Amino acid sequence: MAAARQFGEVLAAELGHRTGVRLPAGDQPARLDFLSRAGVLAPRVLDAFNDLHRFDGGTREGREAAAHLVERCFTLAAWFFRALTGDAEPMTFVHAARRSRCGRG
Repeated sequence: MAAARQFGEVLAAELGHRTGVRLPAGDQPARLDFLSRAGVLAPRVLDAFNDLHRFDGGTREGREAAAHLVERCFTLAAWFFRALTGDAEPMTFVHAARRSRCGRG
């Protein structure tokens, strides 16, 4: 969870730098608010950032929680990549397969 949150924080800081939006240091909710008010973050993207920041695992098991966070990071990374490059090629997140029931027990 810490790595996913850190990814969101670094990405928000990079967005501020690239767009010229002055962001407060060390306060992710305030950074996201500034970026949102500046028109940098669409609602779907803001939701992904907020989910990374607030996610506590809830009732999800370890692997399920990790897969959720990786998917959110992928969503943000794909959005950022598209914003930088204009590439509209489809990108699909594929969850890692659960442990095979064959072979190892």
